[in-house]
Amino acid sequence: MRAAIFRNGDFVVDDIKDPTPSEGQVLVKSLSYGICGSEGATMGMVGSGSHASTLDWSPRLIATILQYA
Repeated sequence: MRAAIFRNGDFVVDDIKDPTPSEGQVLVKSLSYGICGSEGATMGMVGSGSHASTLDWSPRLIATILQYA
């Protein structure tokens, strides 16, 4: 499958093995995803922001469940 991965400080799109959920896990298909502008600064994507040295952010995800265990 194709996946956006945060690797070495950058987002990259790469092929990865199709995941299989383990006991208590859920596999979802992302339909929509977003972060707010200040969280973009947190990741170093825009500006500098007051939290630029942390990874404390809250993404919003809309997804459909594909499989659960």
